[in-house]
Amino acid sequence: MPAYFLMTFLTGLQAAWILIHFIGLTAAWVVRMHFGHRSEGLAQVVFLGCLPLIALATVVGQQLCLSIWPLSAATLATMIVLATADFSSRRSTIARFEAGN
Repeated sequence: MPAYFLMTFLTGLQAAWILIHFIGLTAAWVVRMHFGHRSEGLAQVVFLGCLPLIALATVVGQQLCLSIWPLSAATLATMIVLATADFSSRRSTIARFEAGN
């Protein structure tokens, strides 16, 4: 019976790990898509809530010598780039700036 419990527990942890990373990447994408909209604040709250979870997953994975920790680091880096990079064209950025947005 303990082996079944351990396997179920590990499967749950793996599912949670995947879910946290998926939500983090989705939140980063949603922040970019909702830039300038009313829902931008909610998207930022979800993103900023996921960011420390991914960072924690990266540090814990590295400290426990898990071979999968670089995926957490890649997710963290991708989230940061998605949230900070400007993917719009220069012309639309200038027009938005001149319009006061």
